[in-house]
Amino acid sequence: MARAAFTWRGTGHFSAGLISPASKAPDAPLSFAGHEVFDFRGDRACRLYATYDLLGLMKQIGLDSGASVR
Repeated sequence: MARAAFTWRGTGHFSAGLISPASKAPDAPLSFAGHEVFDFRGDRACRLYATYDLLGLMKQIGLDSGASVR
């Protein structure tokens, strides 16, 4: 089975579509990363393993609520 993997980084600005006293101001910059591994059967992807830094993203937009990873 063939496999392909890559990491990526997304950047942008928070549009403040959330209603929360802790959320960041509109147009706040943000950045987060991910890693994806695709398994192929023939010429088609048949499985995807993906991880994303969603906790880091939540902290950047003010929605972490004190969450931590142990």
